[in-house]
Amino acid sequence: MDDAALDQIWAVELLVEAIDQTRRECRALRRRDIWDVFRRRTLPMLLENDKPVSYTEMVERWRLRDPQHAFAVARTGVGLFLRTVRRLVGNYLGDEVSDYEDSRELSDLRGALLGPADRPPGDWSVPVAVRRLNGCAALRDAAPEKLAALLSLEDDQLPTHRFGELAAIFDHQLSAPVDSALPLDTLGRSGSLSVLAGLSRCRCHTIGELLGHEAPPMPPLVQLKEFAKQASDKPNLGLPHPVAVTLYSLTIAVALVRRHRRISRLDDDGLYACFTWSIQQGWLPSEFRPLLVQAQAELQTK
Repeated sequence: MDDAALDQIWAVELLVEAIDQTRRECRALRRRDIWDVFRRRTLPMLLENDKPVSYTEMVERWRLRDPQHAFAVARTGVGLFLRTVRRLVGNYLGDEVSDYEDSRELSDLRGALLGPADRPPGDWSVPVAVRRLNGCAALRDAAPEKLAALLSLEDDQLPTHRFGELAAIFDHQLSAPVDSALPLDTLGRSGSLSVLAGLSRCRCHTIGELLGHEAPPMPPLVQLKEFAKQASDKPNLGLPHPVAVTLYSLTIAVALVRRHRRISRLDDDGLYACFTWSIQQGWLPSEFRPLLVQAQAELQTK
């Protein structure tokens, strides 16, 4: 067996060990739901060789609050796995891995998984360690490039969502109390009172009601835009990136069309592209598309 084959076996066994340690950590934390979502959804979606369970199934199986809660559980599992990979690589190197994405050692590890460039596709044997790992059958038939992708994940990445799941999370966000999504504690007393007073005047209790109001008050609209912007950059706020960006676009569109106010620093081209991207989201309810199209028209008439 050549060195490349040995490196490949070692790299896969490191992945197997990382996954097994993730399972054991979930058990120690008494969070079987995290492991179950990671095993039955995240891994199959990444490796593309098994049918992943949906967030709706996860909600029913583990009595989670809603699909958005299931998304948060999935993200927690990815975070546990990535920290374990970093720790194992750090142990192997005898040092901490300070820059995960740019680490040459991790790049070499991904290269080891892929094997030599001249090796024919499919010409590799799954190490025995994979077959010993209970509950991770998805690894057995995984292509090397899919396994290597596990090492390219970042903390804020999750496998692609299905349209129905994004629609369910978006719908749940619309039904959420609008004041619960706004960072009122960072606005100071006067800022918080201004936002709450605006919500009281328009009798908007949910995000959906605020976006649907004919003349929504500006203070809560601006803060909702800020929340959506932060959520698009920080998945720990609990929203998938496509949902956060679409909520951001809709909030700007509402201010532009119904209040003739611009609440974004993006230039016209940037806003137009943002609206276009949101319009193209297949999961977005059809009633929101005319608003985004109208916002694009507002930009073109100036």
